[in-house]
Amino acid sequence: MLLTGLALAVRDRRRALHGDAAAPGLLLRLEGHGREDRLVPGADTARTVGWLTTEFPLHLDLSGTEDTGAALGLVKEAVRALPAAGAGWGLLRHLDAAGAIALAEAPEPRLLFNYLGRFTATGEPWTPAPEAGDAITATTDPEQPCGHALEIGAFVHDRPEGPELTVQLGWPEDLFTEPEMQELAAAWFARLDALTRWAARPDAAALTPSDVPLAPVTQADLDALPGVEDVLPLSPLQEGLLFHDRMQHGGDDELYTSLTALDLTGPLDRVALVRAVDRVVNRHSALRAAFTTTAAGDPVQTVAARVRVPWTEHDLTGLDEERRDAEAARVARPRPPAASTWPARRCCAAP
Repeated sequence: MLLTGLALAVRDRRRALHGDAAAPGLLLRLEGHGREDRLVPGADTARTVGWLTTEFPLHLDLSGTEDTGAALGLVKEAVRALPAAGAGWGLLRHLDAAGAIALAEAPEPRLLFNYLGRFTATGEPWTPAPEAGDAITATTDPEQPCGHALEIGAFVHDRPEGPELTVQLGWPEDLFTEPEMQELAAAWFARLDALTRWAARPDAAALTPSDVPLAPVTQADLDALPGVEDVLPLSPLQEGLLFHDRMQHGGDDELYTSLTALDLTGPLDRVALVRAVDRVVNRHSALRAAFTTTAAGDPVQTVAARVRVPWTEHDLTGLDEERRDAEAARVARPRPPAASTWPARRCCAAP
């Protein structure tokens, strides 16, 4: 969220200064905490102390993206695509001879961003003291050569009145003026406010490809599937089911359809019955799955976030026993739903 707001704010400032010639992308250096246990199997840095650091570049390309939600999705995917959270870049750049040569001529980011995390100042042992304020941030000697044109540090304090975001900007005075940095900060926070409003929308939550790493889908595929909470590849058995379903060509629609009939006696609370069926289906993701095909032609299974099971009702009370039995047999075998329809089941009541 912070990176998205910053990238959009930098683009806004560039457009204000350079118009259509403004570069849409942002190359920045991210700083991490450096405790990446995944790099060494069995490593546990939980009880270590000290300031460990990883630094790695990230390029954010927002070309052609004006929508706030779409920009957030692009930044999210770019960050998640970093191998080992970026920790391997330093090893490749500084400890690998071939990597050092290959990366020596790479452009250097002129902006450093470091998110320090979220801190709860409760006064409990091993937590920041409430009176510490911003003391957890690092300071720079004014005589030290600048490593970047702009360095940004951000962290969140959980205070009794609610979380508070603190941002610190550092820059060489010969490059920027304080009013210029104030304008950038104001643009950044305006973009964060817009992102907050967007996130509060009921339709804001949406999947991106990294949320469903097992399925071969693109963002365009996911955008065409509103209301989906997961996308998965087909199991071998499902591939066979789908193959036979597609080979029917108007033949036996009941090839893989199971029908269950229940005889209920006594008073029937139809509303409670419908509610109970919906609750069971929405409790189990497998009952909300359906088949679909991506733009590339790959079959996948999609799981709807929530469904309502369709019901039909037939009144047989005015029929004699023979006609009632015949009609009950007919309505008990409705046309099964398509394999791509949520949910892949139907219910029928015939009192």
